[in-house]
Amino acid sequence: LKPVLKRELFNAIQRSILEKTDPQSLPKLDEKKDTLPERLSILLADDNDENRMVIVSFLKAYKWKIDEAKNGRDALLLYQQNKY
Repeated sequence: LKPVLKRELFNAIQRSILEKTDPQSLPKLDEKKDTLPERLSILLADDNDENRMVIVSFLKAYKWKIDEAKNGRDALLLYQQNKY
């Protein structure tokens, strides 16, 4: 396998999220402000450091709270301790 370019990975993740996400579950735009919610808590679980880095760099622009888990056990603990 050849190394995956970060841009290709980013595009693949973005397409995957958009294709598999129910549009009704996406954050709604505030019709008065025409913006995404200012406060949102996200639990990001992935065992690959680079994958998490790419996803966080994409989401960081929104200034949402992002908790990262390196494995399922850590994700479960974070999920139990926080509200997402």
